[in-house]
Amino acid sequence: MRVSAGYAPSNHAIMETMLGGWNLLVKKAFQSLGYGFPDTFFRGRSLDIGCGTGFLTAALQDGRIDAYGIDPDRDATEYGIKHYKPRNPRNLIVGSMASLPFKDETFYTVTTCNLSDVVNGNIGTRIPFPKEEKPNASRELYRVLERGGLYMAFDEDIPFDLPEDMTLIYENHPRWTVFRIWQKRL
Repeated sequence: MRVSAGYAPSNHAIMETMLGGWNLLVKKAFQSLGYGFPDTFFRGRSLDIGCGTGFLTAALQDGRIDAYGIDPDRDATEYGIKHYKPRNPRNLIVGSMASLPFKDETFYTVTTCNLSDVVNGNIGTRIPFPKEEKPNASRELYRVLERGGLYMAFDEDIPFDLPEDMTLIYENHPRWTVFRIWQKRL
């Protein structure tokens, strides 16, 4: 596995292109489910786990959503604060998804993008995911998600098992990945 030495502008251009496609996919999903976008989906607080540079967090904050992002790479989050200029830069947090620094049921929406590749070591990241943290990652995601809240994964596969009271409510298979939404039971 090759570990990248930093974040070059070309990496951000790729991510911004992906975000454009991601936004269209999310809008289509929520329209088909009868949700408004982004107000209904991102009501309350939103957490992007593995946020990298925080482009999604900044975009949601621009839409007046109380959005947070967490990533273990300090360089990436610092770059995002300078490049994307989120409304609340303190909401871009350096930390691990295996030990989220939030109270139980803090977020209505939790998002991940390409998490399975990071957790399973399929892509080079500056900070590899420790395999021993994998069981905690699922528990932590579940713990911070409100009852009735939504977990949205833009990924080929989910790298851990979700609890039984998480119901798959949407799935789409565009050419390049799989997009799924689960809802935590009330």
